[in-house]
Amino acid sequence: MTGKEICDSTLTKPRLALAFGMTIFVLNDFLYWLADDTYGVYLIDYASKLLMLVPLLLLWKTLPAAPQKRGSWWVLLMLWLGLVVFDQLLEPLSAFLGSGWQLFGWPYIEHSGLWLLDLTLGLMLTAVAEEMTARRLALAVLPGPMWVRLISSSLLFGLGHWGQGYGHMAETAIIGLAFGAAYLRTGSLGVVIAAHYTINLLVFGLHLGT
Repeated sequence: MTGKEICDSTLTKPRLALAFGMTIFVLNDFLYWLADDTYGVYLIDYASKLLMLVPLLLLWKTLPAAPQKRGSWWVLLMLWLGLVVFDQLLEPLSAFLGSGWQLFGWPYIEHSGLWLLDLTLGLMLTAVAEEMTARRLALAVLPGPMWVRLISSSLLFGLGHWGQGYGHMAETAIIGLAFGAAYLRTGSLGVVIAAHYTINLLVFGLHLGT
């Protein structure tokens, strides 16, 4: 076998894991729609994110190497803040493009205990599963030079939010590009997960909590 063939063979399982995770990520919006704006939307979301993590955990030791970590804690802190602020600046773009074909909405959780559970464990599960799939895995196994992988992974991330309308899909694709660049620059998936969680917390804690 040539070096390229060996490399391709070692990427087969991780690429299958990416295909599996992205298929769930994209198709679960249909299930959200069937839930008809009930609490079932949240249950489907939790189940789908857990399923996305299963192949990643099984293949963890064989995944391609992550980018080398670099950057002090204060650089990571400023990067986290910058990503959160950048996403807020994208809100007018999302509003301008509109909701379009939006399939479903996230219903307000009236029970305070369930609401807090979603804001903590639920949103963290979402951030971890989506960043592990769209950043850690996609940037490692997608074909092409790194800049192509960065764009491709961002488009996949936006596609995973298609059911919330083309405005939100465009917003998530752009912030996905920023997430990917931050991850490649620092090698820290943690700061990207933290930013992703914070952004979702602002949406679900402030917007849906009022």
